[in-house]
Amino acid sequence: MTEAYSPSIAWTAGAMVTTPEDALAWVRAVYMDKKMVSPALFTQMTTSFPKAGYGLGTMVLTKAQSGGIGEGFGHNGSIFGYLSQAMAFPT
Repeated sequence: MTEAYSPSIAWTAGAMVTTPEDALAWVRAVYMDKKMVSPALFTQMTTSFPKAGYGLGTMVLTKAQSGGIGEGFGHNGSIFGYLSQAMAFPT
């Protein structure tokens, strides 16, 4: 953490502070184990709007975009000197 900028400066865009282990647990619970939301909401989250690359709050990568790994779901984030990305490839 830095004292130069507070992560809260970006309001909700910078409101999540976590560890890599907790981010992994979250991604697994949401996208792999499907424990966090209803099946209907999961479908909305992981179905990309046309030409957007996003479902509801979720980046949706095609197999081609993932370098052949498979369809991927997750999100990235950045703020003043920090960059993160957490993705799941359930196939």
